[in-house]
Amino acid sequence: MHKLSKIKQTLGFTLIELMVVIAIVAFVTAAVVPSFSLSLQRNRQREASMLIVQAVFAARGRAARTGRCHRIRIDFDDPGVEGGYGGMVTVEEYSERIECSNTTGGSGDWRTLSVKCVADNDDDDHAGLVGNDIAISDVLDSDCVSLGVNSVEVLFEPTGGLNITIPGNADERFFSIQAYTSGGDPVGVTRHVRLASGGAVKYTMCEP
Repeated sequence: MHKLSKIKQTLGFTLIELMVVIAIVAFVTAAVVPSFSLSLQRNRQREASMLIVQAVFAARGRAARTGRCHRIRIDFDDPGVEGGYGGMVTVEEYSERIECSNTTGGSGDWRTLSVKCVADNDDDDHAGLVGNDIAISDVLDSDCVSLGVNSVEVLFEPTGGLNITIPGNADERFFSIQAYTSGGDPVGVTRHVRLASGGAVKYTMCEP
């Protein structure tokens, strides 16, 4: 009987042992959670960049197939602003089979094909990415300098040519994908989507 009682005592945990285990768990959690959070933000930055990449592929491909000018419009914003949008990517098609340079004086009109937003709720039908911690926030020139505009239009000719407009024509543009804290402050490394005049698009970083 005495021997059985002794075995039972050795199977239990002392208060000190429990405190040590709790301390270890707390330490590991404190070390892992920030790293996991940053990893999620980086993944969401990549998801947001894909809204631009997919729009470029769609507009460029449809322009070649249909013989109509297509354009994408990229609107920039901070999270939690304008209804929670952290940027918006719109793909449009011109109704006439003419070159993009003739659409200004043409008799046709633009038809919206798709709208994708970075939104902060599930109620928006156009939400391509839900959350208020990521935004398509800016557009930069080839020297990685902000152009200070709210939107950019990219026109895709039926022949495959590309024209980046508003503001001005350019050989390339870098669209900023920024992560934010819950308080709305920029955090982490800003990623970019590079769009070249030849239509090549790539998720990268702008390095002057």
